[in-house]
Amino acid sequence: DRTKSNKRRNKNKKEKARRDCDKQWQECMSASVAGWRSARIQPGAPLPIRITNIVTGLTKVDFKAYVAPDQEPNQRTLIECFPNEVIWSAGVLGFCGNYTYASMVAYKQMGKSKTILPSEILKAVFSHTVRPCLKVAGMPDDWHDACWERLSKVAAVKNEGSTGKAFDDAIDSLLCLVASSAFAIGNAHVHQKRTSDGHIIGPGMPKPEVV
Repeated sequence: DRTKSNKRRNKNKKEKARRDCDKQWQECMSASVAGWRSARIQPGAPLPIRITNIVTGLTKVDFKAYVAPDQEPNQRTLIECFPNEVIWSAGVLGFCGNYTYASMVAYKQMGKSKTILPSEILKAVFSHTVRPCLKVAGMPDDWHDACWERLSKVAAVKNEGSTGKAFDDAIDSLLCLVASSAFAIGNAHVHQKRTSDGHIIGPGMPKPEVV
């Protein structure tokens, strides 16, 4: 049974492939400064069924998928963005000080531990990652406290809270909001080689590969 499970796992890995936009981000990352070359890139093809279904549903209510920078603007635009790219952008564009990528994703390791901690510690971890990302996106300072207030409710953080999956997922969702907000105000970059093979949008200008 274990052998069959390993074979299925290996087959699934082979079926997934990195798209051109994934490869372009990898090229940019490889040219990054030390400490910022290890962001995790998950293969983007094929898309999970749940994502395909969401996109199909949204296109039925006038959402249009992003294609290229010169396309006609649309108030309802579907974009691809990833928390790891948002964090990486903040780092290579100089918003994370002397911290490295590994430091900025510490919340993910905490998310696996399900440890009860004082809310002050959870907020410090939240701020450590989120504040630089808000700044690279050009978001107002008051977004930080507003986002923490919302996240603390979602992750059930009061006087103390768990560092479980809810905490991890809430920060990831917020980072995607950061990327989409940066895109909406024209303060974003895109990794893309072919319009037919997807894209990855991240916050901040200029494009990180030239830094």
